[in-house]
This record gives sequence, C-alpha cells and structure tokens, in this order.
Amino acid sequence: MNFFDYNNSFLGTEKLFVVQHTFFYVLSRFKTNQILPAITVFLVYFLGFYILSDYFKKIDTKKNVEFFCYLFFLIVVPFALVANNIRNILAVALIAVALYKDMFAKGNKLIIGLIYLIACLMHIGVVPFVLIRLFIIIINNFSLKRLAVWLLFFAIFCGGLLLFIRTSFGTYFFEKMVFYLTAGSNSQSNVNAWFIAADNSLVLKINKYISILFSLFLLFFLMKSSRGHLYGISKNVVLFFTFTVLLIVGLGLFFPGTTWYRFFYLIYFFSPIFIYYVSVDGNLFEKLFVVFMVVWLIFWQYYQITHQSIFESDFIWGILSPITFLFR
Repeated sequence: MNFFDYNNSFLGTEKLFVVQHTFFYVLSRFKTNQILPAITVFLVYFLGFYILSDYFKKIDTKKNVEFFCYLFFLIVVPFALVANNIRNILAVALIAVALYKDMFAKGNKLIIGLIYLIACLMHIGVVPFVLIRLFIIIINNFSLKRLAVWLLFFAIFCGGLLLFIRTSFGTYFFEKMVFYLTAGSNSQSNVNAWFIAADNSLVLKINKYISILFSLFLLFFLMKSSRGHLYGISKNVVLFFTFTVLLIVGLGLFFPGTTWYRFFYLIYFFSPIFIYYVSVDGNLFEKLFVVFMVVWLIFWQYYQITHQSIFESDFIWGILSPITFLFR
C-alpha cells in the first residue's frame, strides 16, 4: 500500500493528521516492530536535551548543577510512558521546542509556526497549548484606547470560533475534548474503563496530587524569581505556565481519569530549567522539595515499568534492538 492509499484509509478529520500518518507509515517500512517506540524514545529525549543544552549555552551555569538538571530530565520523563504513548508525548516534545524557541530563545517566527503546525498535525491534544499562546498574544496587545477595535475583534473571533466548530476539524476537536472530560462518554469505552481504574488506584492518585503540587511549586517559584534577571523568564513565560498549571490543576481536581496528565507532559521539558534556578537560588525548603521529587520520580519510574504488561517481555531490549544492527 502506498502512502496516499494509507492516508485515505482514515475517515473524515483523521486524514488531517498527515504528520502522524507519515511518521507511522515510514517506520512501518522497517522489518522490526520495535522501531516505532525506539525512534519515539530517541526523539523525545533528544528534543528535551536540545532545549536544555541550548538554554544553558546562553547563561553562565554551574556545571555540577547543569549536570543535575540533565539527570533530572531523565528522571522526570517516565520511560514507560514515552515508549508506550508515542503520538501524544512526541507532539508535546515538538510543542515544547516551539514554545522554547518562541518565548525563551526568540527564534525565527516562520520556523516556530511550522513546528507548531507539525505538532498539531501529530496529535490534537497539543492544540490547547497553541490556544493558550495565542490568548497571551491577544492579552499583550490589548489596550483600552483600542476598545472599539477589540470589541470588533472579539465579535469576529466569536464568529470565527463558530465557523471553526462547524468545520470537520473543529467538530473533531470539541468532540475529543468532551469525550475525555466526560471519561469517554460511554460506560463501554476503553477510556472509561481506564479512567475508572486510574481513579481507583492509590498510587496513581498519589502521583496525581504530587504532580499537581510539583506544578504549583514550580509556578510559585517562577513567579517569585521572575522579578529578578533570569534569562528568558519573561512575563509571557510566567503567563503561559500560569494558564497551563491552572489547566492541570482544574482537570486533575475536578474531572475524572488522567486527562490532566496529557497537559502535565509539558512540565517535563521545562521543569529542569526551573529546577536549575531552585538549586542555585532556592531556600532550604525549596531544595528539600526538589530532593523529595527526585525520590518520588525514581519510584514512579520503577512503578510504571514494573506495572505495565508490555514490560513483562523483552520489550526494553526490543526497543534497543533496532539500534544494535549498526554495530554488527
């Protein structure tokens, strides 16, 4: 089957996710089934390390603390999730690069827009991050002197939103949003079964509340430290993570299941940068909290690997096996 036949095999709006389909199609040409998780693992960790290395090049770092931040990234990103999740975590990794280039590094706007688009065409779950970024741009340009202009813009925006909802992509997006916010909307769905299992699991509940606490901790430290002269930590960065953390907290506390977790993925990619400043400038309590998080995250890595059925076989070696042919 050629790529065009493969892409056309999807129904309706699913055809729009051409990046996702291309990624799957190309990797399906290889003879090993484990090439997909292997490449995903490589790309996610590579993109995370790229963000950190590029950021640390721009500041005068303490090398031992910088090394700890790289290590923290390896600890905070669950290997089991990366190997098993594929689409969503890879899309979040791409969005993280776009946001870093956009808000921290002030990169080329055309390239940044292209990365945003690629990420959205990889998985629809990252669209809210783009909407938050657009909302911040609107806030930054708002002025009471231009109230009439903004009222007109608001009317056009509402009309555009209604038209967007009527498109196949808009309908698909809002259907997915309702589907996950209502635990699958169907008692027979796999999502509903997983949400019930997650809500009944003591360890998953503990991880949810610790993750929410960690998100709030980073946000409060970010707000406190942004008054200083931290490279790239602008008002836009603080605003973006304020809205993102509020989204994580709202979904985690008031909605069933693990929908909150999809947005927490983004914290993985930027938390080492914030942890750097905690390690350098934080007080004793803040540093002790980071130590607590390291201990919990090591346990969480162990728990996920030992409690996912896919890891009962030689799955990890299977992920590495596509690479071993390079050394034969």
